[in-house]
Parts: sequence; C-alpha cells; structure tokens
Amino acid sequence: MSKQTETANKNLDKVTDYVEEQELKVENALSNLKEEKKVLIKLNDADVKFLEQNFDLDKIKAIEQLRLTEGDLQKAIQNLLHN
Repeated sequence: MSKQTETANKNLDKVTDYVEEQELKVENALSNLKEEKKVLIKLNDADVKFLEQNFDLDKIKAIEQLRLTEGDLQKAIQNLLHN
C-alpha cells in the first residue's frame, strides 16, 4: 500500500470517528430531552384520585398511567379501558 493510500485511510478513519462521536452526542441529547419532558409533566391530584378510585389502581399505577398520556385523563381512561 502506498504512503498516500495509508494517509487517506487514516484521514477517513478520523472523519468516521468524528461523525460517530457527533451521532452519540445527538442521541444523548435527545435522550436527555425525553427524560426532562417526563419530569416536567404536572399531574392533577384529582385525576390521580379519580383513577385510583374508579379503576382500582394504587397511586403509583395511577400516576404511571397519567405520565404515559402526559397528564391527559381522558387518554389515560381510554388506555385503561382498551388494554
């Protein structure tokens, strides 16, 4: 293999490594945003109690159902009825 080919291969490896690093950074950033979104969902206490009482759920399960629907009680009810 010629010196020029070796240099080209090394440069290609550097570019490939850089692109892979950037892709990982983007994936991590997206993952962090999804986690932050979960934390920011404000749940209505009355909605939690409604699910507990009407669907025989404990508080943790009621909260999980509301988080899955980003706090939308109507969607949570639909999910519980259809699953």
